[in-house]
Amino acid sequence: MSDKENKTYWFEKDENKDRLFYWLIALAAVMALPDILSLLGILYETHPYTKAEEVPVFYGLYAAIGMMAVLTIGRMFSHFLTVREDYYD
Repeated sequence: MSDKENKTYWFEKDENKDRLFYWLIALAAVMALPDILSLLGILYETHPYTKAEEVPVFYGLYAAIGMMAVLTIGRMFSHFLTVREDYYD
């Protein structure tokens, strides 16, 4: 057997998987911190231009609805753009 077959890689060890998971959780918390602070009005004061922007989660809802619209439109167009399985036969 060669050394490559017996080698244990970094991600195969259970303690490293747990360590990576906790680092990813910490990174997600740090990246969410500005959003949480702005939601509470601590980071900066917002100046909405419209009444809809006064809703605290307006931008999150706007992004979620926009993504759902893009996915729905993409799924509708995929039916027109797909090729039958036996097309080249």
